Amino acid sequence: MTYTLTATTASGCMGQDKINIKVYKGPDIYVPAAFTPNGDGHNDILRAVPAGIQNFQYFAVYSRWGKRIFYTINASAGWDGKIDGLPQSDDTYIWMAQGIDYRGSIIKRQGTVVILR
Repeated sequence: MTYTLTATTASGCMGQDKINIKVYKGPDIYVPAAFTPNGDGHNDILRAVPAGIQNFQYFAVYSRWGKRIFYTINASAGWDGKIDGLPQSDDTYIWMAQGIDYRGSIIKRQGTVVILR
C-alpha cells in the first residue's frame, strides 16, 4: 500500500512524501514462485523474505538434480540466476530456508522457483 504523508510547519512551509508499506502475515519466510534475472532491475534477484524471524539461519537453492547452487545466511543476499557465472535458462529450481521466529520456534520452508527470461 502507498500512503502520502503531508506535513506543514507553523509558518506555512509544506512538505510531502510517499511511503510504501508491505504487510506480511507471519512469522514466516516468503519466497516468490518465479523471478526474471534479465537485468531490467525488476525481480532480477531471488531472495527469501523473513517476516517475524529473529534469527535467519539460511537460504539455499538447488538444481533439479539436487546440487546446491546458492547458499547464504544473509537475508538480504539472493541468487542472481547464474551457476558458476553463467546465466541459466528457463527452468525450475528447489529452494529451502530456515530461521527462528520471535517466539523461539523453528520456521523451515521449502518450495520451487521458476526462472523466466
